[in-house]
Amino acid sequence: MNSVYGNKWSCDRGFRRNRNGCVPIAVPANAYLTPAGDQWNCERGFRRIKESCVEIEVPENGYLVDSTYGDSWKCDRGYRADRNGCTAVVIPEHAFATNTTYGSGWECERGFREVDGACSQIVPPENGFLSDSTSGSGWDCNRNFRPVDGACVKIVPPEHAYLSGSVYGSGWACDRGYRAENETCAAVVLPDNAHLDYTGNDWECTSPYRRQNGACVLE
Repeated sequence: MNSVYGNKWSCDRGFRRNRNGCVPIAVPANAYLTPAGDQWNCERGFRRIKESCVEIEVPENGYLVDSTYGDSWKCDRGYRADRNGCTAVVIPEHAFATNTTYGSGWECERGFREVDGACSQIVPPENGFLSDSTSGSGWDCNRNFRPVDGACVKIVPPEHAYLSGSVYGSGWACDRGYRAENETCAAVVLPDNAHLDYTGNDWECTSPYRRQNGACVLE
């Protein structure tokens, strides 16, 4: 084959250059020439050891994977690699096997949570329900209730307040023009030349006045 570079020639497919000539490529059993035709790779299910292709021994309950690095096989779902074999994962009651290669290899069913290697049933309190979260208590409170010491306590907004829908804090917020003080909503007192700010629970001075010591003054 002609080449526009170097000495104007290259070896045919299946041969490699050796000084000023071409020598045939010795392709071992269970191997094939690469697309370029000047190297060889092992077939799937075999790995290269020196100048030969040796069959990959896949253990029981394992399968071949196409990997350039690391192991050339993995264990089936429900099994974990143990030296040169695949050992069954011990799955507790109310759990199922996962495909992960880390952790316990299993997860608890919905409505259960892992406690000391077992799956313990989650029992939501009155006015609570099971959540889809894998962390925390595993349950949430119904609307208008919030969690307090393992129970769901009804949210009772004070006067001039409304239910905020938030699962954090008090669960209520003050109406515009009021601010939270302890467990009540106190009216925001506007000084002269001031108006409510965008939050609705504080005030700011009307231009050109500036806030100073609780009043609006001209500078």
